[in-house]
Amino acid sequence: MRTYFRNKELVITEREVILLRKPRVRLAIAELNHVHAVRGDIDPGRVYATHSAAGCATLVATTVPNTFHAPIAWILALTVVVLSIAGAGSCWRTYPRTWELRAMYRGMNICLYSTIDQQTFGQVRRAMIRALEANGKL
Repeated sequence: MRTYFRNKELVITEREVILLRKPRVRLAIAELNHVHAVRGDIDPGRVYATHSAAGCATLVATTVPNTFHAPIAWILALTVVVLSIAGAGSCWRTYPRTWELRAMYRGMNICLYSTIDQQTFGQVRRAMIRALEANGKL
């Protein structure tokens, strides 16, 4: 049996996909339908950090010019804006979106593989395409 991809999480052969999590799951390639790649959901922390940074910047832009005239107030306001934007940026780097390989298997929508590594995901996707072609599914 020909193996198209193997790592510590999954094995793709010409006949089946083996998910190496506990418990192990074996899925027949012949029973997989509508195999497709999607991007995972955005982490809620990213959304919250971005909204709070935008709100902070808006608040500073609307209140500081009209109420404070001292240079220290401007410095503090700009510091708050810069720190909130830096915090939002770090959340975007800390919680990247995942790449997911999904399929219909016996009437259920399942996730075959999920990762944040785009290169590994590309290898898994190509291996799945080769396995589907070997089974006449493409």
